[in-house]
Amino acid sequence: KRRNKLKSITFRQKYAYIFNGYDGNRGWQWWESVVLLRKTLISGLAVFVKDGFTQVYVATVMMSIALVVQVHVRPYDSARMNFLEAAQLTATLVTQMGSVLFWRYPDDDPANAAFGQVLTYVLILINIGMVAVFAIAGVLALKERYVANKQAAAAVMERMAGLAKKGNGA
Repeated sequence: KRRNKLKSITFRQKYAYIFNGYDGNRGWQWWESVVLLRKTLISGLAVFVKDGFTQVYVATVMMSIALVVQVHVRPYDSARMNFLEAAQLTATLVTQMGSVLFWRYPDDDPANAAFGQVLTYVLILINIGMVAVFAIAGVLALKERYVANKQAAAAVMERMAGLAKKGNGA
């Protein structure tokens, strides 16, 4: 009974921001709640766990689980979105694992300080790379939308031209 409500136009327009983009044919339209739960748990770590190492360790375990589940489930209806989510989770996981190394190798030794600087640059590059990947994906999506709109407009113009010819008795 309630599943039919999910298919109604009014409901879909009202709540599309929650489930659009998820693969509803395979039943993943509720996946946003999993994403929100993950974010809530990560935020809860920052609030309720005072030890920084424990925060990062538990968050790394959580992100590892999230990455494995994401790659296995592929909840989005677009291969690009599934890739972007997996890439983002991977970059976050690598950043967290890198931050654990800062605890392992304190800066009091010059060799460790140099390692820390290299690690910092690597993590910055990984995150800048992710920003670039998202920017490129956004440009590609805009380009696809532009081409689709242009094709739709051409089809409408062609149809209107055909109707005009019919109306002129041609």
